[in-house]
Amino acid sequence: MEPRKPPTEQLLARLAAVRRRIRWLLALEAVGKILVAGVAYAAVVAAADWWVHFPGYVRLIFNATFVIIIIRYAWQRVYRPATAPIHLDQVALVLPDLPSELRDRLAASVAYLDHGGTGSSTLWHRVIEQTSDSLGGARLARGLRPARARRWMTAGVLGLVALGSIAMWQSALARVGFARLAIPLGESAWPRRVEILPLTGDAVVAAGESFEVAMRVARGESRLHRVYLNLHPIHGRVQREVLRRGPDGVYRRTLDAIRSDVKYSFTCGDHDLSDSPFTLRCTARPELVALSADVSLPTYAGSSQAETQSGRDDGFHAIRGGSLLLRATCHLPTADQLTGAIVALVFDDGRRLEMQRGEGAEWTARMEALESVSFAVELRDGLGLTPHERRVTRLTVRPDQPPAVRIASPIGLLDVTPRAELDVIVHAEDDVELAGVSLVATVERAASESQPSKWAVDVLKEGIDLKSDLGADAIADSRSAVIGAAAPSAPEKAMERLYRWSLAGMHLQPGDTVVYHVEARDAFTQQDSSRVVRTLPQRLNALSPAELARRLREELLLTQRPLRRLVADLTSIEGRTRALESAGATSQSAQPQDRHPARLLAAELQRVRQSAGPILDRMSTVIDRGYVNRLGHEDVIQLSRRLHGELTEVSEEMLVRAVEALEPLKGNEESLRMAAAVDYEGRAIAGIHAILDRLANWNDYEELVQRVREMQARQEALIRIVADADRSAQDARIDTLGGSGTEAPGRSAGAPREMEAAAQDQRQLSAEATRVLVSMKDYGRESEVVANARAAALRAAADLGYRHNIVGRMDDAVTELVAGRAGLAGDAQAGAAAGLQAMIAMLEEAPQRELSLLSRALSDAAERLKKIISAQRDLIARAQAADQEGSRLATRQSTLARTTSAFSSGLKVADTDAEVVQEQTAKSSEEMLTAAERLTASDRSQAGERQNAALELLETALSILERRRQEADQAAAEKSLAALTGQLVAIYREQGLILTDTQTLASRSAESEQLSRAEVLRAGQLAVRQSASKDQMAEAKEKMSGSIVFSHVAARITLGMEESGALLNTREWGGAVVVQEQVLAELKQLIGAIEELPRPDSSKQFADAAGAGQSAAQPTMQRLIPPLAELKVLRSMQSAIHDQTVRHAATASATGEDAARRSELLRSMGASQRELHELATKLIEQAAADGGSP
Repeated sequence: MEPRKPPTEQLLARLAAVRRRIRWLLALEAVGKILVAGVAYAAVVAAADWWVHFPGYVRLIFNATFVIIIIRYAWQRVYRPATAPIHLDQVALVLPDLPSELRDRLAASVAYLDHGGTGSSTLWHRVIEQTSDSLGGARLARGLRPARARRWMTAGVLGLVALGSIAMWQSALARVGFARLAIPLGESAWPRRVEILPLTGDAVVAAGESFEVAMRVARGESRLHRVYLNLHPIHGRVQREVLRRGPDGVYRRTLDAIRSDVKYSFTCGDHDLSDSPFTLRCTARPELVALSADVSLPTYAGSSQAETQSGRDDGFHAIRGGSLLLRATCHLPTADQLTGAIVALVFDDGRRLEMQRGEGAEWTARMEALESVSFAVELRDGLGLTPHERRVTRLTVRPDQPPAVRIASPIGLLDVTPRAELDVIVHAEDDVELAGVSLVATVERAASESQPSKWAVDVLKEGIDLKSDLGADAIADSRSAVIGAAAPSAPEKAMERLYRWSLAGMHLQPGDTVVYHVEARDAFTQQDSSRVVRTLPQRLNALSPAELARRLREELLLTQRPLRRLVADLTSIEGRTRALESAGATSQSAQPQDRHPARLLAAELQRVRQSAGPILDRMSTVIDRGYVNRLGHEDVIQLSRRLHGELTEVSEEMLVRAVEALEPLKGNEESLRMAAAVDYEGRAIAGIHAILDRLANWNDYEELVQRVREMQARQEALIRIVADADRSAQDARIDTLGGSGTEAPGRSAGAPREMEAAAQDQRQLSAEATRVLVSMKDYGRESEVVANARAAALRAAADLGYRHNIVGRMDDAVTELVAGRAGLAGDAQAGAAAGLQAMIAMLEEAPQRELSLLSRALSDAAERLKKIISAQRDLIARAQAADQEGSRLATRQSTLARTTSAFSSGLKVADTDAEVVQEQTAKSSEEMLTAAERLTASDRSQAGERQNAALELLETALSILERRRQEADQAAAEKSLAALTGQLVAIYREQGLILTDTQTLASRSAESEQLSRAEVLRAGQLAVRQSASKDQMAEAKEKMSGSIVFSHVAARITLGMEESGALLNTREWGGAVVVQEQVLAELKQLIGAIEELPRPDSSKQFADAAGAGQSAAQPTMQRLIPPLAELKVLRSMQSAIHDQTVRHAATASATGEDAARRSELLRSMGASQRELHELATKLIEQAAADGGSP
């Protein structure tokens, strides 16, 4: 047992323990506060950093500040309390649980023990012992209260525990937060609220191609967040585009046509990848530009020329036993790509054939064509890039096949005329080469004693290659019986030839039969003979042109029955459509059960429309057969073309629109579309009815013109009737106003019978005008095939009638007549009459234009024929002079023969004389070809005979052309003169009516001093009518420009009409009557001079080819007014001057007129005589210049 320490030591030991406790409590409290501050700092800063994402340097500043604060606090609260000297007396003074007296005594005792002091030591020891005894077993540290230190330490430990728990719960966040706090400048980053998952990154893109960037929001996706694509250019600001989210949650954006390197990144919410953008490297992709092969034929082929195949569509094709030289052209833009590039053929069976590099970027490989195989070209450039696609090519190896040949046109049994020209189209092909293709025909004569004759032609040499542009031009320009073509310079594998087969050279007669076929041979030999393939035989039956035209007409008329069935079906459908429309109008809505019948009607209407196809085909067949057999000028062909166009319009436009209108209806469109369907169906029915009417009745040009004239005459008669009624009504009304002062009603139940009859007649005339205009348009379209002047005139005249609104004005006249407004009705009738008169003038000019076109065509043909004759004469002279080699002369003669043949075939005038000219020139061409053969054989005597025979035929043809041209000129001139006469007669009639009305006004004016209102109105109309007549006379004067006398008289008439109009405006009725009588007399002179001309005698009209025997009484295109007519006018004018002189002499002797008036009249007659003398002198000079006398 240890000895007991003295009280002083015990006291000091106990106070030292208290001091140590104080130090520990202070240290524990400080450590607890540091722990609490550290946990709070970590939590607050981590949370703020997670929310704000502080940059590294900010976190470093925060950490440095916190560490400095903690170090300072630990220095003050931990280190200094632990190391600073604390005296025990100071400890004693701070003991809280001791009484203050004892605490002071204890402090004094401890101070004495530590430092000593004054006083007795014994006394101090006694005091110390008493203090120690007073303390007894009391714990000096009881009053230090360690709870505060425990609380802070507990708080720090709990904070650490809470922080550890959070770290265990969110370990990833804790690791990131610890890393970001521990290493502020590190790469650690918080898992953001929004996390972007890039689906694309760095890539290599071919230049010019597109690249689709894509990303997905892995976490934190919200509608409030926008996703951006950031494009980082080399220079400039970053471009930002908003990305749209796809249905699969992926945000995509296609970068089109990339031409350079591109950097891009994504941004969404708090996640921004702009700091580390991705890079798209732009490079050119290697490409297989072309893969071709030079395919060589087998060795037995006659041609060693290889065929170049591209292999793009269905690969390469070769004959077994041939070979291929494959060429692969690659595109490698850079030297790095070209260096080390590998190109190889990879076959489907695994074999591999390396291709050898040739010039530039071309690789080649040779292979034998033994069996069919597939292969791909594998291309890899020096950078390891491959093409975008890997194309597999098929090599098809097949055995040598026999040739294939067929006749594309014509097909089947065909009726033809002996002069028909058939375009025989032959298709032939062989896989190696064609050795020959021939058209072989046999003529079976109708006469039993005649033997069948055979005929053959090499289509390869004589036919036209339809695959070449030259062949197309030859078809358009040449119409010879046999169109020659140079033999092909190289063997052909496939051909499409057109041989224009003229049956005229076979001398067919009606009843003969031609059996023909085509045979083809190839280069493959079997038992020393080539393979021959023949088509099935075809037959041609020869008919006369009249018989064939009759058959074509019958065939066209056979379309009436299907047309009637077609119109019956359409009528039934239209009735059901109308019923459906009515039902829809009452129901006010389109129910499903209502739309179902509409669909059924649409389907049925579509079926009916398809039934029009066979009718159209039949019409097309009639048209084609007519042209092939040179019957294009026949009416049946013209009508067929017209009807084909009309039926096509009905089928392809009206019925199609009707079907569309009957489709399922929607909403308010039902009634409109139903009405449209009914309208289109009705128009289609009307169109087919019109076609049936045209098949039943074919209109003639002269008949239509005559109908227009009759309508014009009827309209003028109605105008006179209405004018008389209007005049009577106006007079009665004016008389009523002047007498009783009440106005009579315009139209009542007791209207005059004349007005009712006029209204009825006008209504009938309007309906007739409608039918005539439609017939004129129809005839114009029927004749569109030949495009003659009459058809054009009918179309133009009908259009003119529509522009003048003839039918509309007639209907207006009916309306006004029914309403009793005769004046307005007369105005409408006058407008309709003027339109009809304009139509008549246009129609009367049409034959003259047609004859002019014919004359021009004949003149051109004669000029061409003269050139041919001149060339033939030159060849004859050269052959007789023997100044050139026979081969050169033969070549020129052959060329001239082909030119003559082309001229013969190209003669477009369809009449008997033209056919004779064609026969003569065709025979001349044959004679020229024979002469060329004789010249080649150096037989100049026989060649000369053939040349002279050809020349005689050409001269005969020329004389026929000249005679026909003169006839056409004469007919055209007569038509023009007749039209001019009709125009003058119409002017004469109108002027006579004006004179009659003027005389009436003159007599009324003489009877009373003032005209009535009705007479004033009529006077104003007279001036307008006189002005219109003057314009018509000026138009007629332009047609007389070649006539001296007629032009002079027409000018006088025009001036007289102008003077008459001025007098009418000033109401000088007497002077106007005198001038108008003079105008009528001069018009009568012109008309009488023309009408008194003798009619031409066809037997004496043309004395010779030059036309020297033409009579002076006949018009020509160069001189429309014959000289005899001008002489008649001069005679009439001289007779009028003579009569005036005689009358003046008799009057002067009887009345003794004064000398001044006599002198004036004599000077006037002298001026007229002088004017007449000048006209006669000019006429004589003109006749002398023309080489004749009037």
